[in-house]
Amino acid sequence: MPFDLDLRAGQFLFVEADRAFVESTPFLDQRADLTGRRRAALAFNQLPGPVERQAAPAFIWHSAFCASTLLARCLSVEGRTIAYSEPSGLATLASLKRHGHTTEFNRLFPLYMNLLARPPADAGRVVIKPTNAANSLISDCAALWPDARHLFVTSELPVFLTSILKKSEPGRAFTRQLYTMFARDGSLLGQIPPEQAFQLTDIQIAALVWQAQLAMMREASAKLDPARTAWLDGDDFLARPEASLDAASRFLDLGLDAQTVQAVVAGPLMSRDVKNPGKAFDPASRRAPAGLKPLMDSHFDAVIAWSASVARTPQSPYPARPLVDPSHRR
Repeated sequence: MPFDLDLRAGQFLFVEADRAFVESTPFLDQRADLTGRRRAALAFNQLPGPVERQAAPAFIWHSAFCASTLLARCLSVEGRTIAYSEPSGLATLASLKRHGHTTEFNRLFPLYMNLLARPPADAGRVVIKPTNAANSLISDCAALWPDARHLFVTSELPVFLTSILKKSEPGRAFTRQLYTMFARDGSLLGQIPPEQAFQLTDIQIAALVWQAQLAMMREASAKLDPARTAWLDGDDFLARPEASLDAASRFLDLGLDAQTVQAVVAGPLMSRDVKNPGKAFDPASRRAPAGLKPLMDSHFDAVIAWSASVARTPQSPYPARPLVDPSHRR
């Protein structure tokens, strides 16, 4: 598979990637274990021929900590589909774009994407779940494949903030990294003076990152054919996995029949941590531990209201139409 791009060397980087590797690797980026896998590099200008235009893949865009990795894995079914979760090349291309290298981006983006979208022999459809750091590529992917379908997966803001706090210092660093990226991507964060941003707390930064992601999704969705966009809340997926997977398959045109969906839901995927298969998973584990309750109770409501005001968030912050009934918010 086309794993990444080495911009300094001017090369596409390929990695031997069978289905077992793809499906057991939650993130196809620098965190992937490539031990023993054959690798190859090919100069951008030395492809063996024109890159054939591929059929439109299905896209899953997300806001992090919303069960999108599990969703993508559940939609990867041998003989039907293959789902690539956060290929490193998409983060590289997003960085190229945000740093203003427009000519190079316009040249490399369609080449890499069509290489990535080639279905393997055991799959008719390709599903691509980019990293949320590449959400700025939504419009580019839609322009490359106007007939593609885009599923936006999010969590509610309190769930996102809880996930960040549970991850302690790495979580806080993660959102600050996203903040700097999104500020360059033309989001609302770029309008906040740097000296003001330095004074924001970790929770304020995290809340603004969530708001910026949802705003990017709303803006992209508003420009696309409404029939080609849908939205799913991660906790709705976890509460109603069979209905959610069936609806996702139908919307994304993946051709998974009811029996296949039922087998996926009844299998081991829904009971293991997809990012750490050695651990059991229970949706209740997404709740805040007791030690975070005082902080949440004293700060969350105020930070959420403040971030909505700064971002000028509409009454419903979510993009597109819901894929399933948002039951847990009743």
